[in-house]
Amino acid sequence: MAAGGNGWKAGAVLRAVSAGLAVCLALSAAAPQARVERLRRLFEQTRYFELRKALESEPDKSGPDILFFRGMTANAFFRPRESAGDLEAYLERAGPAAPTTTRREALEALADDYVKMFRFGKAAETKQRILDMIRNELQPKDLAAFEETVAFWRRLAALPRQTITISGDTEVPLAGRTDVPAVFGEREVPLIPDTGSSLCLIIRRDAERLGFPVLETPLQIGTATGEAVAAYPCLVPEMTIGRVTVQNAIFLVVPERMLYDPQNRRQRSGTIGFPVLAALRELTLTRKGTLIIP
Repeated sequence: MAAGGNGWKAGAVLRAVSAGLAVCLALSAAAPQARVERLRRLFEQTRYFELRKALESEPDKSGPDILFFRGMTANAFFRPRESAGDLEAYLERAGPAAPTTTRREALEALADDYVKMFRFGKAAETKQRILDMIRNELQPKDLAAFEETVAFWRRLAALPRQTITISGDTEVPLAGRTDVPAVFGEREVPLIPDTGSSLCLIIRRDAERLGFPVLETPLQIGTATGEAVAAYPCLVPEMTIGRVTVQNAIFLVVPERMLYDPQNRRQRSGTIGFPVLAALRELTLTRKGTLIIP
């Protein structure tokens, strides 16, 4: 009887230990999923500073979910090389089994990364992958516009690559305290620095005045008001900013209304986009209204 009682107690203890281990295993499996859900919420709410901090504490940096969030966060902070590496790894590891929406988000950001790194051919390939995914969902008009976009980036891939030469320190006064004085030939044009723009922009009137060769390969781009306008690329042989020389910069020629400032009743000439600003590596806009490029 005593032996039987001890056996029962021992069995009960083993069962309790087994149950405890099962609970621990279940919690350890659920914990990563809970963290992923939190990362997803931060991403969907575009809380990128919090998302970046949360990603730093993740023990596994190579899981598909973590790679996706790392890549998207790096893209949001204009770190295209880092972003492209993580997103390429995510797409390879996740494969076709990944949710279609997530794969498309990753491909869209990856195409943007390639543009910012002047890899226009890769941008065209990535846009083609997106088109292949959603072709059957598009109306004929939208399909034609998407195909036009792929053709646009393929056309840019055939153009000479941008180069920048910095022959010394540059310190020049800004135009109107915000605009960078860019010189084309002997003509100066004030341009707004804009890290959020994948390419430089210039209004058609100034493009024609400066004699820029415009390519007839349009790209539909959105404006701040939600309007879609046709922009045309042009290759600018040379642009100087102080002692900085930019060769083969790509500009998009846009309608004047796209860069009109109604509040100040001022017509802007254009913008300096991310590819040029990133190539400068470091620049400072001072409160005194000066641009410094070391």
